[in-house]
Amino acid sequence: LREGIARLLERADEIDLVGTAVDRPRALAQWDVLRRTYLDLGHRVDLLAPVPGLPDMVFTANAGFVWANKFILSNFRHQVRHAEAAHFERWFAARHFEVFQR
Repeated sequence: LREGIARLLERADEIDLVGTAVDRPRALAQWDVLRRTYLDLGHRVDLLAPVPGLPDMVFTANAGFVWANKFILSNFRHQVRHAEAAHFERWFAARHFEVFQR
């Protein structure tokens, strides 16, 4: 995921995510602190490998909904995100989640 965040930050100026220059070292440091905080609090942090051409995959909260061992896959509204669904579906299925689609 860190690699995915780094790739997104590389494109930040190109796609104008925030309207100003991105301080890449600071952003990566903030991600590291956030991840470590979750781990220190006893949470599990799973990482999903980035996929070339799908920079929005860093927004994994939009992948779907998890309940116990069930995963309801998002039906992405925008075409630019449709290709992500197959990657999220495979990732959850490989971890023995029961995957539901709409």
